[in-house]
Order: sequence, then structure tokens, then C-alpha cells
Amino acid sequence: MGGTFNPIHLGHLLIAEEARVAFELDKVLFIPNAAPPHKEVADTVDSEDRINMVKLALEGNPHFRICTIESFGQRDAEYTANTLKNLRKLFPNYELYFITGADALIDMNNWRSPEEIFSQCKVITTMRPGKNTDELDLAVANLKSAYNASISIMKMPAVDISSTQIRNRVKSGESIKYLVPDAVREYILEENLYMQ
Repeated sequence: MGGTFNPIHLGHLLIAEEARVAFELDKVLFIPNAAPPHKEVADTVDSEDRINMVKLALEGNPHFRICTIESFGQRDAEYTANTLKNLRKLFPNYELYFITGADALIDMNNWRSPEEIFSQCKVITTMRPGKNTDELDLAVANLKSAYNASISIMKMPAVDISSTQIRNRVKSGESIKYLVPDAVREYILEENLYMQ
């Protein structure tokens, strides 16, 4: 499960746990991205802070691990296709799953080397509560047709949390309790992250 994790929140953890149980996954690797090619990085805190928050969030779940393969590498290492190639070298005998949100999946045809992504892993996607599934269903059908992709849509409990929402709440002095793990909330406040 890759992402900026800016910051990691309970929605990320819930998606990972739901995927782990539903697909009987041995481990879920959380892979913080240093500088995602598709996102503005103006309000992204340092990789080190995001890695620290992910580590704090994963404490207590023996099935969750952090993987910093994208966090300190070359720019090319930050593309999902390259990350999957590197993971395949590290874990040649494992079946890999890529867990991603619907918005990312819908745009995946525009990512670098989508054919390589789908040739190296199965994809699990989720839909935010209250969203229309027509666009996702069309994207899944197109990706399956174009790349022989293995894509599963996972049903999720109705929890709608976003990192943007959390950053905005911190900036405006609102509480983020119950949106992020307590240890992550304390880290954000102690390190004065997202205050400006």
C-alpha cells in the first residue's frame, strides 16, 4: 500500500486491515513515497516525519510493516512500476497485491508503465463512501481489457477521512482526535506539523 501518508490516518489503516482479512494477506507493506510524481509537494512534510508517523501508526499490528523502498531512492524509484519490480526482486516467491483507492485506479491508465504494474501484481481498490461507482466500474473494465489486469473492488465501511481534511483541521486549530492514531496526533502536535 503506497501513498504520501501526509499524514497517515485511520482510513489508511482500516483499508489495509480490511484488505488483509478479505484477501488473506500475510503482510501489508506501507510504502511512503518521497515525492510522488503526480502530486504537488508544497504541503508535504519531510519524508522522515512521514516515515516516523507511519511507524507510530503501525505499532501493535504484527501484520503491518513499513517499507522505505520509495522514500530515499532515485526519482525513478518513486514510480509504482519500478517499486513493484524492486519488490519482486526482494520477494520473488510471493504473490503481490497493490492496494489503492478508486481515484488512483481511475487515473492509472495515465501512470508510467501501467502494463508493468498489472503484470507484476493483483490490484485491490476501494471506493470512498457515497461516491458513484459508474466511473470506477468503467475504469476497471477498461484496465482489464487493455492489460489483462486482475482488479478486485473491496467493500468498505462508511469512513470518509482524507489527509487533506486532517491538514486543514490542524491548520485551523481543530481536533484530529479519532481521525489519526493517538501517537500520530501527538507527533503532529509535538513537531508542529501542518500548522502553516
